[in-house]
Amino acid sequence: MLGWRERNTALNSNNVHGTTAYGGSGVTVWGCFSNDCKLPLQVIDGTLNGQKYRDDILDSHVLPHFENHALADRPVFQDDNARPHRARIVRDFIEAESIETFTWPSMSPDMNLIEHV
Repeated sequence: MLGWRERNTALNSNNVHGTTAYGGSGVTVWGCFSNDCKLPLQVIDGTLNGQKYRDDILDSHVLPHFENHALADRPVFQDDNARPHRARIVRDFIEAESIETFTWPSMSPDMNLIEHV
């Protein structure tokens, strides 16, 4: 049971629980859903960077989906502020394609709907 620890014992091995925020192994997938549809999951091959995110995700999957909607009825796009999502090449693409985005606090998996799916 987790509870209060004694004073000056913060770094005691019993009180330290490691996590891997980045650099851990695993599979990266990208998914998109809304109230009226979902797009197929995409497996990301290798490390995701801004150019790969723009070319393989936004240009290949998001933009064609958004083009099925009239400009006035387009969905609002949300991502999770990961570094590749905030690259200049990505921001320029989103602006050039008139994709409306939802402002999102960084590192907020408890608020992100798809993070734990």
